[in-house]
Amino acid sequence: MKTTLRGLANLTYNDADSIIIGGNQQQFAQFIRRYDGCGPIAAANIWLYLNFSYGLRLKIIEPPLNRAKIIALANNIYDQMPPLHLYRCSSSQQIVSFKLFGRRFTITPSLGVYSARRFRRDMKRLAQLFGQPIVEHVFRQHYFNADLTHWYRFIAGHLQAGRPIALLNRFHAVEMKFSQLFSDRTVNEQFKLHWVVVIGIEALDDDYLLSVMSWGGIAKISLKSLWQANRHKCFFRAQMIAYQVKQQAENQSN
Repeated sequence: MKTTLRGLANLTYNDADSIIIGGNQQQFAQFIRRYDGCGPIAAANIWLYLNFSYGLRLKIIEPPLNRAKIIALANNIYDQMPPLHLYRCSSSQQIVSFKLFGRRFTITPSLGVYSARRFRRDMKRLAQLFGQPIVEHVFRQHYFNADLTHWYRFIAGHLQAGRPIALLNRFHAVEMKFSQLFSDRTVNEQFKLHWVVVIGIEALDDDYLLSVMSWGGIAKISLKSLWQANRHKCFFRAQMIAYQVKQQAENQSN
């Protein structure tokens, strides 16, 4: 069984020879924004989806989509959702590193949007900026009793209701397979210290396969691997928040 957000075609556009879905942090002009812009890009993708799913009444962005419009929105959101910078860095050559006991260590210039609490706070700020109240649904994971089906029910239920889900995986890395739309070429990436937007989930024999928006394409992640990497962890667990427009939430409750 597969559950996918409806209306995702509204978030696609042609860019050179590729079809892109949503924002891509690699399209930021500044190096530091390309380095730590996954949180603001995830927020931009959620607002894009809410904008189109609510009949363009949010007036955040007008169709047709293109790179310039999406990056303008993403830069605006980045300014309202600033990642935590540790030091000024305008190129990869300025990233601080040092050698100790024969090993090379790197000091990251930014911790990004490092927690769901920070993301949620800035999404509320954006809701005020856009003049559109939103409702959040936070995944309340208790590390002693949250089994895999608990994760699945949260994700599938919100996707079925038309609510995109922001997902942050912090220090417990898992594999993600990334590809551009309509491409057979996949690239194995490490899903760690990164925000994505969950747009689909598929039940397999003994696992669930997540589809997430990232870098202007779609990545696949094993939910079982994500669950196993984060279960029984007291700190820095994966975090999820589903979003919808407040008016939509009121209509669904009536």
